Amino acid sequence: MYPPNSLLVDGDGNLVVGLSFWHGAPLDTHETVKFGTNGNLLWEIPHTVFSEINVTGARALDKFSNVYFAMIRNYDHKLIVSKYDPAGRQIWSVEHDPSEHWSIYQNGALRVGLDQDVTFAAYGGEWTDSTLNFATFLQNTTDGRPIIHGEQPRSRRVASGETVHFDVTADGLAPLHYQWRRDGLGLLDATNSALVLTNVTTSDSGRYSVLVTNSAGCSVSTEGLLTVVDVPPFRFERVQVTSNTVTFTLTVGGWLYWIETSTNLADWSPLFGYGGGPTIISKSNQPRLFLRAWTYP
Repeated sequence: MYPPNSLLVDGDGNLVVGLSFWHGAPLDTHETVKFGTNGNLLWEIPHTVFSEINVTGARALDKFSNVYFAMIRNYDHKLIVSKYDPAGRQIWSVEHDPSEHWSIYQNGALRVGLDQDVTFAAYGGEWTDSTLNFATFLQNTTDGRPIIHGEQPRSRRVASGETVHFDVTADGLAPLHYQWRRDGLGLLDATNSALVLTNVTTSDSGRYSVLVTNSAGCSVSTEGLLTVVDVPPFRFERVQVTSNTVTFTLTVGGWLYWIETSTNLADWSPLFGYGGGPTIISKSNQPRLFLRAWTYP
């Protein structure tokens, strides 16, 4: 972990601290933590945006003690700005992609005005002379409008045939109306706070978000990227069993599988990663030994 990179004091005297963690080049991860006036930890937020090493992002507070975090995402140069209420619940998160990419090697500066406009400033480009870019986000502060709290739709990678759940929690003037979207287009009959996709196929891949509306306004969640992968079928072949060993070949089709063993079908122990070819496993004088293989999609 690096030394704390930002320290903010809200209207109640609580401390909001920015932390970054090194996991080996080229990525860092980040958290925001809040401490009460007595030094007790009130909450911590792990941010899902990865950055280049030694890039810490920017944080700001508004007059209501809401917390803002901005980071230039390393793999696509997009600016991600998120807002959290004083209890640490996410209110919204937005992405911004200017015509000239943001530089992923800088933190930028973040400011919240008295009118609640949120402005981020940073340079574009990487190694050549670049211009100073500004992005300003106008907030809808109408009382009673929908606010999406907690975890937003989460990106994931799954195998075809699985079931995928997306869900959100929103507050605001009742009734609240939900419309789930894929790649910005509304999905038929997807009008609940939860979206369940069964027996997914590669055609279900895309960016999922939800639009929440009521009489006071609307809110849109962040996008969660769903990637559905066809995993080829596999099986154990040419299995030979002796008093002490088991020899087998697994049809893998170029995939890496993990081999696990069990003596009771309840407790499984990982052995190794498997990429193909005949393999010998010791039975260790066990009267019976079960094998299974699995892979990440």
